Amino acid sequence: MPRDLPRIPMPTSATSAEIARLPSGIRRQALFSARLNTIGPTVEIGKNIRDILDGNISASDARVKIRKSLDAAGYTPPAGREGTLLDHTSDTRLNLILKQNVRKARGYAYYAEGMDPDILDTWPAWELLRVEVRKNERDWQGRWQAAGGTLTDDGRMVALKTSPVWRNISRFGDPFPPFDYGSGMGVEEVERGDAVALGLLGENDTLTPEEPEFPDVPEANLPGIERMPELQTAIEKAMGEYAEFNGGVLSIVRPAVEKIGATSSTRLLGLPPLESGTIDKTAALIKPREARIIMSENPVVKNHKGESVVFHKDVEKHWNDEDRGLRLKSLRHAQDAVREPQDVWTRPSYEGEVRDYYSKTSANPDGTINHTLVVVNHKTGRVVTWISKNKGRNLERQRTGLLAHRQGA
Repeated sequence: MPRDLPRIPMPTSATSAEIARLPSGIRRQALFSARLNTIGPTVEIGKNIRDILDGNISASDARVKIRKSLDAAGYTPPAGREGTLLDHTSDTRLNLILKQNVRKARGYAYYAEGMDPDILDTWPAWELLRVEVRKNERDWQGRWQAAGGTLTDDGRMVALKTSPVWRNISRFGDPFPPFDYGSGMGVEEVERGDAVALGLLGENDTLTPEEPEFPDVPEANLPGIERMPELQTAIEKAMGEYAEFNGGVLSIVRPAVEKIGATSSTRLLGLPPLESGTIDKTAALIKPREARIIMSENPVVKNHKGESVVFHKDVEKHWNDEDRGLRLKSLRHAQDAVREPQDVWTRPSYEGEVRDYYSKTSANPDGTINHTLVVVNHKTGRVVTWISKNKGRNLERQRTGLLAHRQGA
């Protein structure tokens, strides 16, 4: 079981908001620090995070080494921002970088361990609770409920490990802590008896493990992105014309105005097929019974804009018996498509209501391609239906109307 995640240092002049628009697969592979576009210090940060995780160095010694690397690279903080969070040499910024990444690696390892079938069966749920004191505490109960979670009678925040609420409450879209910058919240295992008593699942129900999504990348203390062809190819494939490399620095190029917000078709807009941008792995299929357990609470998934999309249990009433089981099994595919679509199109349906069409193509373990389309009522945010299959012709035909969103734009 992995202790931590090797992440490839990537210099970037992008802001944290721009980095957040990168496809999740790239964000998980790369180590960024917003507006730090020099490779040397970025590599040094990655090396020291690894050393802290291995117990070979203290955080204070790591700060000294990173500052030396910044000085050697000729780094100067923004004028008037010396000593603040925007200054990469300040304790505030370095502590945030080191602690956040160390907690992320440990959170990933804890999540991966918790997805072991035996562990998941014995401890199928997590409880969100405070693990570190904060002077100014965020309203996590309110955030939990806004993310689609429910409180127990005594105010506990408990959900199955496979519930979408964990991604919903995360600023980073990860189903494990930390869930925000500087967060003092963590998770604790909830054993099966407690989960059954809370009505989260039945005594004989089992959950399908959700494979950790971090890609398997090599050790990455490398001197420059130009020497990392696999990562550079992945970015170019995912971002298309929105990725630009210059001297080893990745810049995010804004899309043409006439594309986002235009009403047309993929052919007239010159957009490539979704398959050309595939980088994510297809989520595991689950049992229909498990899908119904999840949907019994009408779960909410946050879309690319942070808006709530409801997977209401009544959606099943619109399906015929022939394909009901397959649709239920592909619930995770549908949730992933809403959470991080490759594009979203908006247009009126034949019934007159305005609908959003979320499209996503992903890669199956055997190398084949999977296509998912989720249809959502634009006004209510409620899922109308979804379909997930290997043949993508029908999905491509749905890519028409007003182009409301495109991945990376």
